[in-house]
Formats: sequence, C-alpha cells, structure tokens
Amino acid sequence: MRFPAARLSCYHAQKAVSREPLQKARSVDEAALDPSEEARIRAQIAALREDHQDLDDAVSALEALPMPDQLQIARLKKKKLILRDQIAKLEDRLTPDIIA
Repeated sequence: MRFPAARLSCYHAQKAVSREPLQKARSVDEAALDPSEEARIRAQIAALREDHQDLDDAVSALEALPMPDQLQIARLKKKKLILRDQIAKLEDRLTPDIIA
C-alpha cells in the first residue's frame, strides 16, 4: 500500500515533533541523583522485586493445583509484568544514559 507524499511528510513531521518532549524530559532526568533519592529508589526496587517473587510463588502454587484457575493465573502474571516494568523504569533512573 502506497501513501501519498504529503501523508508521508506529515507522518514524519509528527514523529519528529513527538520526540522533542521525550528528549527534553531525558535531559531533566540525566541530572545526578542525590544519595537519599538513590537510596529511596533502591529500596523501592527491592520491595517491588519481593512482590514480584511473591506473585511468582503464587502462580507456581496455583499451577500445581489439579484444576488451576486459569483466569486467576493470568491476572497474577499480568501483575508480575506490571511490576517488572516498574522495576525496569526505576533501574533506568539509576543508570545514567551514556551517549556513545
């Protein structure tokens, strides 16, 4: 399927505009964290990892049942993914962006 040239240029212009706020937000986050903020983030990561492990144990226990509740397992797995995303975001805040 081919798009008219005007649509393509409009699409690329929107992509370029939509990247600007993200790049500006990164420059604000690149500032070094103070030690208390870093400690708070590390504590939050540890708590989220513990919750993630608890959910993993619950999923394993449910799957071991003779007739596991697939809906409940799916909900717990979705919560695990949400926790994993939160952990990744917090870890990204701790790791500085190095432009190579």
